[in-house]
Amino acid sequence: MRHRKVILFLLCLGFIPLAVIGQESDWFEYKLEDVKISFPTEDVYQLDTLVNDLRLRQLYGEVEKMIFFTQLLPAENNAGDANYSELPYDEESLLKYYDGVAEGASNAIRAAKVEGEKISYDGLIGYQAKYKDPNDKVVVESKTFLAGDQLIVVSVYNPAIEKDALKKAFFESLDLSQLKSKEQFTGKSWSYRRGYFLGQMLFYLLAGGGLVFSIVYFVKKSRSARN
Repeated sequence: MRHRKVILFLLCLGFIPLAVIGQESDWFEYKLEDVKISFPTEDVYQLDTLVNDLRLRQLYGEVEKMIFFTQLLPAENNAGDANYSELPYDEESLLKYYDGVAEGASNAIRAAKVEGEKISYDGLIGYQAKYKDPNDKVVVESKTFLAGDQLIVVSVYNPAIEKDALKKAFFESLDLSQLKSKEQFTGKSWSYRRGYFLGQMLFYLLAGGGLVFSIVYFVKKSRSARN
């Protein structure tokens, strides 16, 4: 799936300053679509762009060389028949989906390795990943959630050990209670998709066969009439 090749930790020009919707102490709450999260800085920017024909929406803020992200992407780049959907259809396929996202992100940021594990959050099955450099230092830590038709990724770049409490508070401030959908198993199995495809082919072949039969029938009838 093409979204698995998307650079999930994109930095680029053109960020738009975002208005604060809430504040508690030195933390500032922001909203991206139906996702709420608090940043340890008021200087948070919003990006809405296309990457490989996929819409990427992102909030971004930086504190003492630590970069905080919240990102939304379409869960699948597929505007065709829903019966061909490659989205997860059970927990096993969901975790494989997350593995694909982590592998794509790892390749994009050229991490030496990635360590991932299943997590649970607000009724959702999620995935926590740590991307490490050759010296085993974590360069990016992220939490990923598939919900409905969107992929939600919350990340911290350069998560300094001495700022671990800051990173933890950022992740814990994530609020997914207003999501339009928390459905995670909307796809079809490979067997179903294969059967669906063959079923369509069978219909087309029957229709084609009927057309051929009609042509042969009328040709024979025409010859009989001439005789």
